[in-house]
Amino acid sequence: MMADHAHPAWTAVADVTGIGPGTRVLDVGCGIGGFCALAAKRGAVVHGIDTMPERVAEAHRRVPGGDW
Repeated sequence: MMADHAHPAWTAVADVTGIGPGTRVLDVGCGIGGFCALAAKRGAVVHGIDTMPERVAEAHRRVPGGDW
């Protein structure tokens, strides 16, 4: 599980794809929800899935309004 700051490309992806209010994001392999947290802060509705339940639990803790 890497820290969010280890993923500077996330901001570039969010910028290029126009993630913001009203956007829906599906993060397959969401891990602990780092990208979903970034997207949610921009106003996106986030959905995430991962094979490891403990990671999904952490993602839910970080973004309680997400669909996990």
